[in-house]
This record gives sequence, structure tokens and C-alpha cells, in this order.
Amino acid sequence: MRALSVNHVRIDDTFAEAFPMRATGVVITADSAQWARQAAVTMTGFATSVIGCGCEAGIDRARMVIAAREDDGENAFIALVAKDLNPKVRLLAVASSALAIRRLKLARADLVFSPAAVGSRLLADLVEGNEISPAFRDLLQGGLQEG
Repeated sequence: MRALSVNHVRIDDTFAEAFPMRATGVVITADSAQWARQAAVTMTGFATSVIGCGCEAGIDRARMVIAAREDDGENAFIALVAKDLNPKVRLLAVASSALAIRRLKLARADLVFSPAAVGSRLLADLVEGNEISPAFRDLLQGGLQEG
């Protein structure tokens, strides 16, 4: 088994692949490192490798991480940490603006999606009278006026 090390702390690979699973990501914030650690231990305390525990925790085998916090800096931090822990993981980051796309790519995000940039492009197309893709028509309140 490959051992994972984070901040000089060895994390043993005890993941059981034989079971179906779902995954999620969590960012823990706290007033101090002690409270952050307590929150992490409390949250993942049930995540053991005991058969039938119903829960596992870890990033070393994740296929994708989605960084979708409201703050671009937090998304960049998530991207950097996730890629440090698992360089092979695919990372999708959400950017608050078109300017943040480049920064999140620099933070090693594989894919960056900016709802603001998509909305801006759609708005510009509407103002200029360009054809709107049928995939976006249902997003326009009241629909488009034909004719």
C-alpha cells in the first residue's frame, strides 16, 4: 500500500474499493487549528475501514474535486491542496469572474467555469441581436420574442 504524507503526518491507505460509494468535498474553517482538527476528527471519525461502516474518507483515490466556494481564493486553495494530495485528481473550479479564470488555472485547476462570463456572453449576444443557442433559451425569463 502507498502511504500518503501531509505536513509530515503519515496517512495509511486503507480504502476498500469493493463497495459502491458517493463522495463530497468539505472545507473546514475554524478560529484555531485546534478547532479545525476537532471538526475534522469529529466529521471523519466514523470513516473507518471496518466492513459495513457505511462511510470512508480520503482524497488519494478521488477522480474529481469540485471547488465551488463563493471566494476565488478559497477555490484556488482547494485546487492547490487537492493537487498536492493527489496530483492525478481532476479539478473543476468555479470562478466568480472572467479575470479569476487565469488565476484558478495557475492554481492547477483542470477545468474552470465562470457563470459570470457565460452570463456576460449571453447578455452581449442578446443586446447585439445574435442567435441564442437553444440550450440557453430556457434560461431566459419570459423566453425570446420571435418575429
